[in-house]
Amino acid sequence: MINPDQRAAAFIPSAPPVVMDDVYTPDQIDGLLDAVRAGPPRRLLTAELFSSAEELMIATSGSVAEGVTLDQFLDPMFRGDLGQHGVSFHPGADAVLYNEKLLNWARRYRKTDYVCARQLHFNVASPMKCQDPGHYDSPSFRGLSHTNTPIWLLSVMANSRLFEEYKSKLVAVVTWFWRTSDQGGFTYWPDGADKAPQRIAAPLWNRGIVAENESMFHRGESIGTPDQWGVPGLTFDSVFEGDPDSASGWRMRSGDTVIGRFATEELRWLFHWTALTFTDYQDFKRHVDHLDDLTHERVIDTLLRDLRGQGIGIATPSDPLHDEEFKMTLLRNYAIGSPKIYPPEAPVYRAAA
Repeated sequence: MINPDQRAAAFIPSAPPVVMDDVYTPDQIDGLLDAVRAGPPRRLLTAELFSSAEELMIATSGSVAEGVTLDQFLDPMFRGDLGQHGVSFHPGADAVLYNEKLLNWARRYRKTDYVCARQLHFNVASPMKCQDPGHYDSPSFRGLSHTNTPIWLLSVMANSRLFEEYKSKLVAVVTWFWRTSDQGGFTYWPDGADKAPQRIAAPLWNRGIVAENESMFHRGESIGTPDQWGVPGLTFDSVFEGDPDSASGWRMRSGDTVIGRFATEELRWLFHWTALTFTDYQDFKRHVDHLDDLTHERVIDTLLRDLRGQGIGIATPSDPLHDEEFKMTLLRNYAIGSPKIYPPEAPVYRAAA
């Protein structure tokens, strides 16, 4: 049986990541901020993606510790979409989502001519500690992605490595804007989680990386210094939005109570552009014509056969996506390890039970 650390060590991208400077033009940066401001209030990343501490921990550390709750991961990082499935949600995002330079970077990275813009989202945070020991991004498979499948199941599918032939060939260009301090960089493990990491140190402004983040452990580092961490009054219902009292300002709000106001440069911004690539025309047709898509039923049947083949007795659930006992059985049996080596100047702060 493969152990969690062996699984983590196998997460190596198909090509080395490439660091890029001056990713966007000033007009494109203004357009991105306009698109964020025009959108709805944005929720915390933790609240947006996870419904329990177990789901979050399996996606970030590969194990589930007893007694840990989501409250211990309450940090001021918010997330929002600016485009999905090749559709831009605001004119300000058009020049980035359909950016010819980024498309060509994706082509070179995957060594293919077949590429399309897929998604654009952002994360934004005020100074906060990093409790993430390193994670890989939620993968997509033919027929299944975060739009129709729980994150926990996508993680299990990736950890099991039973569905590699169905895995979407994505390329990300992740770009940061943060120059207020030298605390707030990016750590990544391109040679596997058991090897030494590489690092993009802060301050960084309009600096990005071209990478396959679904197959590489990585993490954002702590932002700012401990005396700056946290926002009093932050809850899982807090939101981030443009400040109506400032044409260029931003605010965090819990209900009707404003808990923080910020200038653009007081926040660390991350813009995450994703392209979907195809090996050739046949691969493209297989994907867009849904010739061999996965379904939830196929995935569950495959996982059940694999577990039973390992001698693990498990009943077939009647509602597998909502059966907590079944979910926890999968999470435990397909747990993945986390990196063991961290930059001394960027430690990880682990949530305590």
